[in-house]
Amino acid sequence: MEHSTLNVCVRCEQSWCASCGGVVGLVPIPAFICCHCLLADYDNGETLLPLPKAASYERLASLLGLVRGRMLLLSQHKRRTTHTSYASGRADLMSFAKLLSLNPLPLTPALIMDWGVHDLVGKNLDSSTVKLRFNAAYDIYDYARTRLGLRALANPLRDPEVIMFTRITDANYKKRSRARCSVPIHTVAMMLRYGWDVTRAVGLWGRLRWTFLNLGMLRVGGANALVVDYEISTDASGNPCVVFNPESDVKTLLDDISGEMFVDCAIDKDKNVGSWNRRHAYIPGYVPGLDAHTVLWLHEYIIHVRPPAGGPLFVKPTKKGFAAKAGNASNDIKAAYKRACTLSSVPMDLEMHAALGTHSGRKSLAQWLWDDGHCRRIIADAGGWFLKRDAVDMYFKTARHIILAAVRNVGKIFRVVY
Repeated sequence: MEHSTLNVCVRCEQSWCASCGGVVGLVPIPAFICCHCLLADYDNGETLLPLPKAASYERLASLLGLVRGRMLLLSQHKRRTTHTSYASGRADLMSFAKLLSLNPLPLTPALIMDWGVHDLVGKNLDSSTVKLRFNAAYDIYDYARTRLGLRALANPLRDPEVIMFTRITDANYKKRSRARCSVPIHTVAMMLRYGWDVTRAVGLWGRLRWTFLNLGMLRVGGANALVVDYEISTDASGNPCVVFNPESDVKTLLDDISGEMFVDCAIDKDKNVGSWNRRHAYIPGYVPGLDAHTVLWLHEYIIHVRPPAGGPLFVKPTKKGFAAKAGNASNDIKAAYKRACTLSSVPMDLEMHAALGTHSGRKSLAQWLWDDGHCRRIIADAGGWFLKRDAVDMYFKTARHIILAAVRNVGKIFRVVY
């Protein structure tokens, strides 16, 4: 976080950067207690500005590290994406107050509702976006009450008129959902066969990435963050083969139960995961319902395209090497669907084409597994969704071979031979 981003401590009224205030990794908050004032709690409430002469520097340094660690852990009770969206909502509130030449805090019910009308009408935002921004304002007062101990501070977001306002906007001003659609399994089989020109590097790249998004049920951010570390060797016949290093996020392994190869993806940059609790996505080596040879396609892509070892797997190949970013996946998927329809002489569904996106692959496999009769728990474990669970649910998880078998045999009743 940049040192130009300042927070004001409500105790000492000093402005601190994120590092000096002890909130490294925390999106700027409207009010907080700095680690120096929290550290003063250990010294009979005496402020540490300036530093007490009788204090031991070694002792204070140790306590300062502990207090900063406590603040950092408390700041992680929300996902970083939630922190970011709340920060955006607070910035919009400040801009609206500046437009009216008003002080944004303390908030009043009238100002909150006027802010909502401005965003609905003036900016043509969806009611769900307005509600998210209201939650950002709610978080200000919730933080002040719970973390700063200001219990007497009334939260204007709990005003009956504000609650009625949000209910009316949800009921009458909700825009039509543009959520990505699920794709029939025969359409995906058609896309995998005709959608990408696999004689080109960019075609191999696009087909493999869609396969990971679909059969691995990955979000595009998680897929783009996958790091591949490998070496190119030769087999007994003298042909090139890929040897994955153990540290690689992506590797091919042998399933000891089915005796078949599969792709193992270790994901640590996505929702509900991190470096301390990686999620593994398992993709069968071959899916008959789609005629998808995932292990073969992965090895073929690495051998022919040679993505940088130790770098992102899905960095986009270009004529001059590799692009700086992964590339727009939605446009690539839409173009693949259009090309597949043209080459297979199938009329293109314009609504499906408009709704296709990076989440379509993930949503499609979830739908196929549900149609095959699998329970919600298997689908959630395969796709990394969080489910509210009872105590007994914490004692087990869906085994790898169960997920592989479910995905490998997906859509048998819907198979289409082209």
